[in-house]
Amino acid sequence: RDDNHDHDDDGGEGYDPSSSHVDPRQSSPEKRSPSAKSFRSILFGRKNKSSRSSDSGMAMAASAPPASGPWGGVDVERGHGGEAAVPGEEMESYRDQKNTDVDEEGEGEEEEEEEEQHEDDRRELVSASHGDHVLKDPQSSSAKKRCLLLMAAILLVGAGVGVALGLTLGGSNGKGGSGVSQSTADENEALSGEDAVPPPQQDETVEGTPSPSPVVTASVPAPELTRPPTTRAPVAETSTTTTKAPVADISLTAEEKEQIALSILETAIPSSSYAALTSDPESVPNQALDWVLNRDAYPYDWAGLSSDPIDETAKTDLLQRYVLGGLFLGTGGDGWNGGRGWMTSDDVCTWWGIECGSEDVIQARANNGQGDDGDGEVWRKLQSDRTVTKIVLVDNALSGFLPEDLSALPSLTAIEMHENRLRGTIPSSIFELAELDTLFLDANRLEGEISPDIAKLTKLRRLTLNDNRFVGTIPTEIGQTTTLVMLWLFNNGELEGGIPTEFGNLVNLESLAIFNTKVTGRIPSEIGFLQSLKIFKVENNLLSGALPNTLYDLASLEVLGIAGNRNITGSLSPRLGRLTKLRELYISETSIGGSLPEQIGELTELSYLSVTGTELSGPLPAT
Repeated sequence: RDDNHDHDDDGGEGYDPSSSHVDPRQSSPEKRSPSAKSFRSILFGRKNKSSRSSDSGMAMAASAPPASGPWGGVDVERGHGGEAAVPGEEMESYRDQKNTDVDEEGEGEEEEEEEEQHEDDRRELVSASHGDHVLKDPQSSSAKKRCLLLMAAILLVGAGVGVALGLTLGGSNGKGGSGVSQSTADENEALSGEDAVPPPQQDETVEGTPSPSPVVTASVPAPELTRPPTTRAPVAETSTTTTKAPVADISLTAEEKEQIALSILETAIPSSSYAALTSDPESVPNQALDWVLNRDAYPYDWAGLSSDPIDETAKTDLLQRYVLGGLFLGTGGDGWNGGRGWMTSDDVCTWWGIECGSEDVIQARANNGQGDDGDGEVWRKLQSDRTVTKIVLVDNALSGFLPEDLSALPSLTAIEMHENRLRGTIPSSIFELAELDTLFLDANRLEGEISPDIAKLTKLRRLTLNDNRFVGTIPTEIGQTTTLVMLWLFNNGELEGGIPTEFGNLVNLESLAIFNTKVTGRIPSEIGFLQSLKIFKVENNLLSGALPNTLYDLASLEVLGIAGNRNITGSLSPRLGRLTKLRELYISETSIGGSLPEQIGELTELSYLSVTGTELSGPLPAT
């Protein structure tokens, strides 16, 4: 967990309810491959050639093209900086090397005379390079002319063949001039030979490749806080792309398109977001609309958008791309771990972490369109059902704020953005998503009070707000969300108040975890109404009083954790034996006294019992 999620626990002997549990949720961020080694490091890693070069080596160096461009003027063949030497400088280098040879070998006057002759030759070459008149051997001049004419002829013939080949290839590919360009590039590469300087190779990054997230420990041993696996369907090796039918061509000015888009957004997004869109050019909504209108190559159906009545499919396309574009721009999309397909002209249903349609359509898309029905119904849905229903961006390095405009995606059933760096408050517009089933926002940096508007989410089944910075009390309105199966609020160190008695209405609740907070008061007796409850963890709070007798009526209970609440008093009731499915019992660092009831022997599934730091006394039961 983030360092900002540290908590000062009151439990004795360092008791930590989140010390050993391995969260079974494994997120799937993209894995970036190691950077490929560039030619730059290979070439620059070579040792410089010896200063004693052979005559043939000097000839090769003189013929090599000067290094330029990305190599910063480094002469690769000679292993040192600078441009290719002019003939005079080459002869100067040649003379220096010959002098070294003469000194080492102890040559006499003959070598000195030979050196003088080379000096004369050098002067002639320098004069020739500057256009000075120099007497030349006619036979040598004629031979040079013939060589030059031959070289020119070879180059002209080669270029002509390359152009003709390029035109032929371009015509066969239907790409016109692009074929010529490629052919010419191939010819240049062939002509350059071994002396060509290879271009620097860019680091390779494989987008969209999933990788395992770090193992996160939480609570007590693994079984008690089991998050259902992420709802993201597996990504197939060859994903099925939903093809959009061609749209009618219509000529509209940029201003007309902007007015159409604004009229749609005005009624689809929250008023505060629309105000920012129309007044602040730097706002995320304004940037998202600018992307839609000016940079997105997706074929929007402007004819359908401008018709009366408006085409609903065209409207959905525009809204989905606007909202998701804003999500990318507002949460640092360029730095995400996984973002394959985002901000491209591809259908949003193919973007990483986005799922469209019902469960059978999502699974069919993951299986390349292979449904299990014989009449092709799933395939037809795959092509037509392009409504975004799930956003699954787990452990994906999202930062910034949750966009208010998510409410413009009314078919959303799941928002899974846990283990990121989101901050600020939860936008109230999210509680307008009537179809929302799953809201995983844990392990972020969210703050403020938990909104009572959660009660509007009448279909919500799974809610995790743990490991954030929420303050205030637990809203009693949560008790109205009777569909809840999972409620995690732990590791919010400033959360206070009592456990609402209204929680007794959550008859479908299976997992309730509120530990490492400042929650006070008694455990309400209404907890006994939760006959589906399997996990009840309220460790390291400020709870007090005796355990309610109704707690022993929870026939489905598997994990009971009340440790670290020093003011919990009383004794364990003999009714403890009714909890026949109990596997783990944590009562350490409480003021529970008396003796262990003999009925504890009836808990044949019990595998973990923690009673350290209590007021218990007497012998261990023989049972």
